[in-house]
Amino acid sequence: FRLMEHLLRLSPDLVPLARARMHAIEAEETGMDTLITSFEELAREEGREEGREEGQIQGQQALVLRLLTRRVGALDTDLTARIMALTPDTLLDLSDALLDFTALADLQTWLTTHAGTPTG
Repeated sequence: FRLMEHLLRLSPDLVPLARARMHAIEAEETGMDTLITSFEELAREEGREEGREEGQIQGQQALVLRLLTRRVGALDTDLTARIMALTPDTLLDLSDALLDFTALADLQTWLTTHAGTPTG
C-alpha cells in the first residue's frame, strides 16, 4: 500500500498544475451540464408548444364535427375520418362553409371539392 501511495503522490512542483487541470475539468463539466440543461429546457418547451398546437387542432376538429352533426345529421366513420384528416386551414374553411349546409350532400360535395376525393 505504501508503494502505491508513493507512486501516486505528486511531486510538490506538479501539485499546482494538477489542481489547475482539475479545476479546468470541473469547469468543462459544469459548462456541459449547463449546455445539456439548456437543450433539455428547449426540448421541453418545444414539446409543450407542440402539445398546445395539437390540443388546439383536436379542439377545432371536435367543434366542427359537433356543428356538422347538428347541421346535417350523424356522420359516418368515413366522413369523420376525412374531416379529421383535414389540415388546420382547410378545417377552418369548413367551419365557415358548414353554416350554409342544409344536407349531408352539401358536406360531401364540399369535401370532394376542397379535400379531394376519398381514398378507398
